[in-house]
Amino acid sequence: MSIKIFKRSGLVAAVALAAILSGCTERMSVLEDFVSDEMKKAPPPLPSIPPIRTFPVVELPIEGLRDPFQTDSVLSAEEAEAAIVDDPDCPDLTRVPENLEKFPLDALDMVGTMAQANGYYGLVKDPEGVVHRVQVNNYLGQNFGQILSIADSGITVEERVKDGNGCERREQSIALDDNN
Repeated sequence: MSIKIFKRSGLVAAVALAAILSGCTERMSVLEDFVSDEMKKAPPPLPSIPPIRTFPVVELPIEGLRDPFQTDSVLSAEEAEAAIVDDPDCPDLTRVPENLEKFPLDALDMVGTMAQANGYYGLVKDPEGVVHRVQVNNYLGQNFGQILSIADSGITVEERVKDGNGCERREQSIALDDNN
């Protein structure tokens, strides 16, 4: 009995599928007619290319000017580095960097101070959460910052920044972070 029902339902499904597919062929012919009609139409004309503008030629006097393609007047890389190293404002590049020099100055937080028999120290927390003890003349920050003074309210740092004309000194400070 269940086999007869299966055969009948299979037959009904096959007839329904044939009816659905026969409807697709009608729609396909309508689509094919539309496409062929559109292909017969002429495409719209393209806009013309605008004329190319010309600019007047201006001749500049070259007497007394340096030839930009000559390298004899330009310093070599070694000479340029030597000129910057001789600048007293530039940092000592041969010095071994300290731990806090790998972090930007604005990422460091002062969390307190500490006085011991051998000196006065600042406590600085890095972005990784480690607290470091620092004192005057220690270095921190990525611009060769050297600690000038430590007070209960903050740490004063002098950074040395290299630019195209040599080096420049600038003072920054790290204020005591009351939240930590």
